[in-house]
Amino acid sequence: MSIRRYQSAQSLSETPQEIELRVFGAVTGGLEAAGTDVGRRADALYRNLRLWSMLQTDLASPGNALPAPLKHSLLTLARFAQHYSYMAIGTEAPLAPLIAINRQMMEALSAQLAIRRERA
Repeated sequence: MSIRRYQSAQSLSETPQEIELRVFGAVTGGLEAAGTDVGRRADALYRNLRLWSMLQTDLASPGNALPAPLKHSLLTLARFAQHYSYMAIGTEAPLAPLIAINRQMMEALSAQLAIRRERA
């Protein structure tokens, strides 16, 4: 099976939370591996910006069923992550705050998945 077919089959069998968790893991790994290399750092920050922009779009959509207080909190977090990512692209600002936020999101998604699996 080709890599593309495998990835397509994998994404069809994953829940949205599993996909989000996988993407957060990849983006966070990029931030952690970027170090001081300007190109890797810019690429990792760009990917982080894209992730948070997609989440922000989803959170703001009328079909998003999350409770309003949670949506508000996540939108606030998204704005911070985007602002910090933009600021960090042209500076040597530490990436630790973004990594911490992403890891917290991963922990929350993992907990949510565990609860769903227990109920199933």
